[in-house]
This record gives sequence, C-alpha cells and structure tokens, in this order.
Amino acid sequence: MAVVQVPASDFNPMIAEISDGIGLLTFCRPQQKNAAGRLFWKRLSAQIAEYDQNPAIHVIVLTGGPTGPFCAGADITEFTEVFATEEAVEDYLDVMESAIASLEQSPKPVIAAIEGVCIGAGVAIASACDVRVCAQDTKFGVTPANLGIMYSGNDVERLIRLVGEANAKFFLMTGKLVDTPKADQMGLVSVSVEQGQAHEEALKLAQHMVSRSQTTLQFVKAVIRDISGNSDFKTPARQYFKEAVFGDDFKEGVRAFSEKRKPEFPSSRT
Repeated sequence: MAVVQVPASDFNPMIAEISDGIGLLTFCRPQQKNAAGRLFWKRLSAQIAEYDQNPAIHVIVLTGGPTGPFCAGADITEFTEVFATEEAVEDYLDVMESAIASLEQSPKPVIAAIEGVCIGAGVAIASACDVRVCAQDTKFGVTPANLGIMYSGNDVERLIRLVGEANAKFFLMTGKLVDTPKADQMGLVSVSVEQGQAHEEALKLAQHMVSRSQTTLQFVKAVIRDISGNSDFKTPARQYFKEAVFGDDFKEGVRAFSEKRKPEFPSSRT
C-alpha cells in the first residue's frame, strides 16, 4: 500500500491506506486485541464513508494486520461509561450499529482479512462484510451469554443469514469458540487459508475484484441487500439489549471478567 491517508494514534485506532483501487483499513489496538470501543466505531463509520466517496477506491479491505488479531470484541473497559444510563446505551448502540451498517450499506465490496481471534463485535463486523478470508487457526465466538448482555438485533439478523438459525443459536447461547474449519462448515467463512496468509490473500482477492466490472459488483451487492430485506423485530431487540445492560447478570458478568473468574449469574441460581 503506497499512500497512507490516516495514521494510527491514541485518537485514531486504525490506519487507512489507498493503493491500486483498494482502500485498506487496518485496526491498530494490538494491546487490546483490537477491541472495539466508542472511538473505534466512530472512526470506522467515518473512514468507510470517506472510502465510499472516493472514486479511486473500488474494493475495501478490513484487517488486523498481517498477523492479526482481527477483533476480540467490544472494549469492556468502556462499559461502565457507555452503559451508565439508558440514554448512554441508546447513544452507544446508535454509534456501534451505524458503524457496522456502513460496511453492509457501502456500495463497494468489503473484504475482511481475519487472523487470530474474531469474537463478539468482531463477528458482527465480519458478518457485515461481503467476503471473509480467514486463517485456519482463527477462533470465532459470539459471547454475550458469557457476560449477561445481548447481541444487537441487527447483528443477530446478519448472523442468521450467514450461518442459519440453528448455528446462530449455538453461537449465541453457548458462547463457545470454534476454529476456522468448523466456522467454515457453519457458513461463516468465505475463503480459508493457512495461518498468517489471510491479509495477503485478501489483498489478492481485492486486486482481482478491482479488475472486474465495478457496475456489476455494485449492482450485485445492492440486489442481494434488497432481497435480504428488512423486518420490524429490531425495536424489541434493542429493548432486550437495554434490559440486559441494566440487569444483575450483566453486572456479575463484568465483575467476573475483571476478576478473571467464572461468572455466577443471578438468573442461573435455583
């Protein structure tokens, strides 16, 4: 990648680069395993919007770098602040859902290059991408049940579209991690590659797509999005999320995570 647009910093958790028709966006919070916080979501939305408006970009690639990790989930250290009040929860959901939706709604193909871990918010991001290139050793998981929180309705919908209702229930209800071969069987993986090769393979695939008809690619994406349609379940799903955030299970889940122990959810006691 030859042109660096936006370098990473304490105030920008990702690097944006453009070269040969490809807009590359590299998540750069390695110490946090690229956990997604409020600033991350805002930056993601802004950068995708910028890429959408740039006629020099035909394909977008998201990556955690050549060795990963892709994204270990939402940044739990922010939960006390972003879930302090109902208004704060609404604001956080708006920011997060807008960022993830920007990937799905972008007129340009979006490829996720996934190495290391792809958990929670990472799966939500990956599910909104058009193609997922995954290293064999990647671990996938959707872990709200481990914290006593709820996945957003939009994220549940995308997950069901990819892996089906039965597999979505497995992910959401067990919180278990699966490797790339299993995730491939479930429908979450588009391309499986050797460890350390996802970044390079995603760029090769992007270069191939840049050489295809951009009119066709954009029309295909729009038609598939329209066929998938929308439903009216998202309003109650958001209410479930808020009820979970202010519930005793979530408080215990966060405490247990901080104390590095197994949670003892009040709702699980007999």
